[in-house]
Amino acid sequence: MKKSFTLIELLVVIAIIAILASMLLPALGKAKARAQSTKCLNNTKQLGFAAAMYGNDANDHLLDLDGDWEGGFNRLSWVKQVAGYLGLPNEQNDVPWWGNSTAFRCPTDPDNTNLESLRAISYGYNFALGSGGWGNPVLKTSNVTMPSETIVFGDCWEELAPAAEWDRLMLPYPSWSVRMLDWYDGAGPSRRHSKGANLAFVDGHSEWMHVDKYAEVLRDDVYNWYWEPKK
Repeated sequence: MKKSFTLIELLVVIAIIAILASMLLPALGKAKARAQSTKCLNNTKQLGFAAAMYGNDANDHLLDLDGDWEGGFNRLSWVKQVAGYLGLPNEQNDVPWWGNSTAFRCPTDPDNTNLESLRAISYGYNFALGSGGWGNPVLKTSNVTMPSETIVFGDCWEELAPAAEWDRLMLPYPSWSVRMLDWYDGAGPSRRHSKGANLAFVDGHSEWMHVDKYAEVLRDDVYNWYWEPKK
């Protein structure tokens, strides 16, 4: 006669499965987060490569955050300038064509689900490299004294009001919002990747950087180090 499991034995098996699941799920979650961060980092590399190609065709000039162009979407200037190098149409003005490229979307950005809005863009441009609206002339790559330590793009801050979605496309100085180690409320990049951000630099490399690295620079009173083109 076949022996059946007793209730106690079934409970023991269920408890073992629950313990194994509790050990496995966090590991799976971390693996997913790493994969998403890697995809985001590759996006910044792709954007940096597109910006470099633009510079090759524009006499070594960097991008312009908010140059004026027909349609009034001024802060979309840098998006339009790299669009053609990402295989997107760059002749359109107020049509949300930017939602057609995954290169503009970080997989962990909670706000980029609406592809019809500017929230479909998860990255901001360093306004210190060129922003007519902020009085910063568009620079050339040769004007940047330390390209390996000067940011071009980075994860934008996601917790902005709908009316401020334009600000997602810009990386302002982090010193605009310094509050010791917790100084992120819209200034500087996001920290959605393990309390850090993926960043592309003028020299062409991309890297993940922890918030503490910025905080250390801020504590040393070297404000905006990674933003300023001339150090």
